[in-house]
Amino acid sequence: MHLPLTTAAACQPLNKIRKNMREEGGLQVIGLCFLSMLPRIFTLSPMATIGYYSLYAVLVAICGYYLYKFYRFYQQLSTADLSTREHLYSTYYEIKVHIEMYRSYTYIILVMMLGFATLYGLIDAPFLLKRIEEKLRINAVLGIAAFFVTVVTLLAVATECTLESYYGKYLKEIRRQITDLTTDEK
Repeated sequence: MHLPLTTAAACQPLNKIRKNMREEGGLQVIGLCFLSMLPRIFTLSPMATIGYYSLYAVLVAICGYYLYKFYRFYQQLSTADLSTREHLYSTYYEIKVHIEMYRSYTYIILVMMLGFATLYGLIDAPFLLKRIEEKLRINAVLGIAAFFVTVVTLLAVATECTLESYYGKYLKEIRRQITDLTTDEK
């Protein structure tokens, strides 16, 4: 069944999503370039630098995979056929899959960031661990745990807010169009 809505109305949320994807893709590449310079900015020890670049290589591999999928999805959106309700459904679910992939990608980066923080604490800042060990109090351990939980929670909230503002509201528009079409059929 062909859609009674105009192609422009169906494409408008997709065009907004594509615009956001262009911005996001550029920021991802800039972010990777910035991360490659961190050991020089913070003058890490040689051992910490090796550890950092080992984790960075894994991060680049993960980012490469994500950016490849991201680019293919971006291209797919430009050629999306929105002439039938089924195609609109398909596009809607593809966007949902992309959002979930983005979410998992962000959490993978978070785990790697915590891994590097641990590596840094063990190699370049052992005095911090020594101080904690010397004064091993439950309050110090709870304070560090609370700090990490707070950071993880803030990053999770920031991820969800970014997903909602970049993709969620446009996904809701597409869902509304699908609902309108389903209601019109009855």
